[in-house]
Amino acid sequence: MGVAATAAVVVLAATALAVTRRETGPAAVPDAARDTSRPAPSPPLPLVASGRLRVLTTPPDAEILIDGQRAGVGSVIDRPVPVGRRRIQARAPGFAAYDTIVDVAAGALVNLRRVVLRARGEGP
Repeated sequence: MGVAATAAVVVLAATALAVTRRETGPAAVPDAARDTSRPAPSPPLPLVASGRLRVLTTPPDAEILIDGQRAGVGSVIDRPVPVGRRRIQARAPGFAAYDTIVDVAAGALVNLRRVVLRARGEGP
């Protein structure tokens, strides 16, 4: 192959490569076609170590709180809770409240089983 033919092949290959890059790169999408109405995705949230809590109550309509936040009524089954010391409460009208602190370990189940609230006025 002569020098002119080799030069022509090189020019054609370079042109094909440049066209391919232009069509597949980010500049291939015209500015008017880009969707700028959606915000950029948020970075993923860091993973927080958690354990699980399981508790049932008598009476079955007792409100269950974890660190002062309502978690359920009557039962909380295998609810994820952050690792650390957590305050668990159960309360119902006409009954003395239940209040305890538990230590939650990563991946562990804290099973309080059935918490029986005493009617107000009942002895210990």
